[in-house]
Amino acid sequence: MSVFGKIFGGGGKSGKGPSPQEAIQKLRETEEMLTKKQEFLEKKIEQELQTAKKNGTKNKRAALQALKRKKRYEKQLEQIDGTLSTIEFQREALENANTNTEVLKNMGFAAKAMKSAHENMDIDKVDELMQDITEQQELAQEISDAISKPVGFGEEFDEPGKRRTRTTWRTCSAGRWKPCKCSIRHITPASERKGTRGKRMD
Repeated sequence: MSVFGKIFGGGGKSGKGPSPQEAIQKLRETEEMLTKKQEFLEKKIEQELQTAKKNGTKNKRAALQALKRKKRYEKQLEQIDGTLSTIEFQREALENANTNTEVLKNMGFAAKAMKSAHENMDIDKVDELMQDITEQQELAQEISDAISKPVGFGEEFDEPGKRRTRTTWRTCSAGRWKPCKCSIRHITPASERKGTRGKRMD
């Protein structure tokens, strides 16, 4: 079993290690414990220093013992400082790893959702649909243009693009009626035109 496995309670028969959240919590608890130990050692160092000063001239032996204890406490304090730095570094690394895991998990979830949204989509069908929409829009515009275009009087259309002029009748200088194929509509009473169509003019 590894050292970290012993610390975090892992390495059992199942072989399943602790989760990042559990490890981070354990490290925080260890940091709190070592911080309290630091505060305790700092107080002890201050006490031994005062003891050494108090017995500096009266009891040199007691002063010397106090300085030795002070030095021992300082060494322990230095070791705790190094341990806290290592634990803090490991905790930050675990927190970053846990954050990255959550980010990747959410990105994977979003990717699956996007894939599900596009599952029934075919790019070829989308292109065909857009082409149909474009064609229908063009047709609608052509229809609108045709409806809004003024129609000339006396004009008919036999075929698309070919104009046929309506035959009308007008009077000549002799007072007779003859056919006219100009684009101007001549209004002539039907009673006066009756029987005049087809007559040849002199």
